[in-house]
Amino acid sequence: MGATTALTSVRAARIRKGGRTGIGPVTTAASAETPKTKAGMVKGSTGTANVTVAATSFTQGSATMTVVQPGLILASLSTTTTTLSPENHFYAYVGYPSGTSVNAQNVRAGGPPVTVTFAVDNLGIGALKAGAIIQDDTVTAVIPPGLYYTPSSVATGGVAFDPIGVGTATVTARAPM
Repeated sequence: MGATTALTSVRAARIRKGGRTGIGPVTTAASAETPKTKAGMVKGSTGTANVTVAATSFTQGSATMTVVQPGLILASLSTTTTTLSPENHFYAYVGYPSGTSVNAQNVRAGGPPVTVTFAVDNLGIGALKAGAIIQDDTVTAVIPPGLYYTPSSVATGGVAFDPIGVGTATVTARAPM
């Protein structure tokens, strides 16, 4: 037997259900096969929203959702290397900030992938490699929906740092989030 759930919030403009946002209560038919009501925050919004879910014959439930600006961090990139060293495969991952780090969190299933742009500030010291022949100061890799990281090797679509000179170089990563 199906039940209708109502999802409400005093900050309805921050709540999204399907493609609908900020329109007051969101109602969804639920059944034994699909007993869950899923909702999330509107992309680009941050803050908190108190959310209440109610359905006939069920106890009402509520929770506070908190949304923060996502973070991006580099992983497995050596900080010391030599010109004799092989290329250093590394990756970036997304999640929610926690102190000076990021707690990994998958890109939303069904959402768009996140394209990460990697850059090195001194091409005389090191170059970035992506794919079989792309070696430059700027390359990209993609975090697909359902994962939190870019591929961890060039062979699988990731990136590597190739040390080619003596000195200091800074590698950065950025992504539109």
